[in-house]
Amino acid sequence: MTLGATKLLADYVDVLRPIEHRSVVLWARDNIILPEVVTQNDGPFDTSNCRYVDEALEDFRDPTVSDNTWCWAAQVFKSTALMVGLAYKIDQHPENAIWAMPNKDLLKAFAETKWKPVVEASPALRKHIPKEADRFKKLEQQFGRMVLTFIATGSQKNSKGRSAALILIDEIDDVEAEWNKKGMSVIGMLDSRTKSFSGSKVFKTGTPQLPSGPSWKGFMAGDRRLYFVDCPHCRKETTLEISPEHTAQYFPGVPAARVVWGEDAGGPSAKKANGEWDLKIVQDTARLKCPHCAKLITEGEKAAAVALGRWKATNPDAPEGKRSRRIPSIYSPHAKCSIAALAVKFLTCLDTPGGLRNFLNEECALPWQPKGSTVAKSDIDAVVERSPEYLLGEIPNVADFAMMTLSVDVQQSCFWWVKRAWFGTAASALVDYGQILSFDEIMTLADMKHRIKGTDQTVSCMFGLIDMGFRAKRYKGVYDFVLGPGAGRFSATQGRTGGHGFTKTIIENTFDHAGRQGPLIQFDDPTFKYALYLNAVKDRLKNNWWLPRNLGKDYEVQLTDEYLTEKEGWKTKEDNNHLGDCEKQQLFLPTLWGSEMLAALAAKVKENAAR
Repeated sequence: MTLGATKLLADYVDVLRPIEHRSVVLWARDNIILPEVVTQNDGPFDTSNCRYVDEALEDFRDPTVSDNTWCWAAQVFKSTALMVGLAYKIDQHPENAIWAMPNKDLLKAFAETKWKPVVEASPALRKHIPKEADRFKKLEQQFGRMVLTFIATGSQKNSKGRSAALILIDEIDDVEAEWNKKGMSVIGMLDSRTKSFSGSKVFKTGTPQLPSGPSWKGFMAGDRRLYFVDCPHCRKETTLEISPEHTAQYFPGVPAARVVWGEDAGGPSAKKANGEWDLKIVQDTARLKCPHCAKLITEGEKAAAVALGRWKATNPDAPEGKRSRRIPSIYSPHAKCSIAALAVKFLTCLDTPGGLRNFLNEECALPWQPKGSTVAKSDIDAVVERSPEYLLGEIPNVADFAMMTLSVDVQQSCFWWVKRAWFGTAASALVDYGQILSFDEIMTLADMKHRIKGTDQTVSCMFGLIDMGFRAKRYKGVYDFVLGPGAGRFSATQGRTGGHGFTKTIIENTFDHAGRQGPLIQFDDPTFKYALYLNAVKDRLKNNWWLPRNLGKDYEVQLTDEYLTEKEGWKTKEDNNHLGDCEKQQLFLPTLWGSEMLAALAAKVKENAAR
């Protein structure tokens, strides 16, 4: 028999094979093996500790559902559920499929280290692998009469001419952002590939990032399913949320059990005398509190309630066929998603620039929606009032002084600068600020000594940062300075935004200039604006960002020049925010060094002072 005839016969047998009319999860329990390289819970597929996956898998079988959006937090088995749903379609309803991911490296790693091991370990999939190697490649795989194609962001060539009945777009916000840079939409492009198939399905999944992002817009456009459980005490129905105040705007009237700790959970106070959280008490006392009876729900009771829970649509006006689901990580059985672990993580994230945003995205499965806000003079006054008592030019006499740093903002005709003293607890105090006219004056500023209040000890700046002059067009002068007089002591900095393709909070990089390389620190500008103006100044979350008693009016004017709008982001009143830019640079230093380094420096300073 010829090779072509063999393939034709195999396809014919595949068509005649009877279809099993049972749920996807029951089929998966009998047919899917998850190897150790894919999950810690290796072995036959099992949802006994994550029942919320069961109904979601039925979306692959339900003929009434065509458009699916899953806003799922991290560690809730999203990728595993997608693989199992795809496996079911391959074995039971074979039709062409496309799987899209943000970039080629991620796609290759997934196909090789996640998907392929599942295929090879599961007889129900392995039996469909063709004998001819050229029909089963890394990114294009034939299973009987269907073809699975993996495509990366912007891969028009790879997707051209491909039609499919099943589209899977993983991390849709990241995928769509990359396509948008080229003036295209992956959603529109792939959706057009399903037109020749009746009963086609599109699955868009991801952790939401912004309200305008495709994952959250898709969720809100669907039937907005949430997972409800029964309180083990009053038996009334509720959802589970880590921080309901962040979800109430999207789900008004939906009851939500919230995470509480310390006195709110019937334990001792979790606040230390200095206002910081005692994370050990938080961890030991954290519970969920029922919104109906106010009784506490333990980790074990949570797991039992989730096992008996159910999905319910909260948007009765959703178009037919549009299904959407959201599940935060509090529902997950993972140890890192326990009530205690998430309570500690929530409080810890407030100390990190961008931490709350990441927490809402990754753990709460919510978009980040900054509210409009303006820093007022009264906010500056409140920071001064809560700071240790000291004056401009001196360093507060706090026992764990670590170092002093200088940050410089480059303008066309001048330079603005700020000096801050840093302490072992990651607290910092404004020591001095001002304006200079030339690069030559920067080293003089850095070498100038300041006295620690009430002592004879004086210190100069150990480290410095200088902005590249994004708008001032003086970056060559900055490069010459960092490679020349400032070598080994100064680093160039560059604020970036997501619009520049920048996806991390901070990156240590290098620049090339005149045949040499120098240090360059790139940071996410909106993240550190939020950390400065709102976290440090307006909300005073940590009370560890200090200002002197005799602060000048020019500083107050510049620190109140920028404001946040809900629709347009950060704006300035008079474009007079240069000292704010200096302070913003200072704020990302603890992120770079870590609290351990500051504590070690403080210990060294103390040791030297004792000699």
